[in-house]
Amino acid sequence: SSNVFIKSSNGATCTVGSNATETEETFTLTCTVKSIDNKVSVQGSISGTLQTRPNFITAVYNVGSTTSNYKLINSSYSLYSIAYMEVDGVVVTPARTYSFSSSGEHTVRFTLRSLKSAFYYVSGLKSIDFSECNGLLYDSIDGCFSTCYGLKKVVWGNCKFDKITRISETFYSCSGLTSIDLTPFSGAQITGINRMFYDCSSLVSIDLTPFSVAQ
Repeated sequence: SSNVFIKSSNGATCTVGSNATETEETFTLTCTVKSIDNKVSVQGSISGTLQTRPNFITAVYNVGSTTSNYKLINSSYSLYSIAYMEVDGVVVTPARTYSFSSSGEHTVRFTLRSLKSAFYYVSGLKSIDFSECNGLLYDSIDGCFSTCYGLKKVVWGNCKFDKITRISETFYSCSGLTSIDLTPFSGAQITGINRMFYDCSSLVSIDLTPFSVAQ
């Protein structure tokens, strides 16, 4: 919301003027600081962006007979980068693996601080949905789904990856993918695209029109 007023304990009064969009909020913060005797004041301003909605990535896994310590995320992925995790609608402590009570399809929602190699070699990943994701937070998606040969569906929703610069090996050996939409990367200045679709044996065609690849 616009014109939010903040008053701190030391007497500083700040006004936040905002201009909200779907995925981010641009703000200007102006502060007036008075000395103890109220005779001296200093004004300044700072601008930036705030995330205005939750940032979730929804993954569906096809869990087989081995349900204990089932791999959800790259084994080397930093636990710090998992800000939130929810399994079948229940909030749990962030972890790279999870012990399910039964086999079959299970849904996990994440808030991830990085997408680089996030799901590397997670063979049980069946589908991924970025409909609730703020793509502006990421600058690299290198190797994100590398060797996810069980991945069959990627849903982008309205997610945009305008700031992505690296996309190498993103779908490396995703042999289960039959199609992929690259529209979310429209406008992004890509500098790395090596082996993005290497060994994607089920892909019939790829439309690279949305890409703007830097030389």
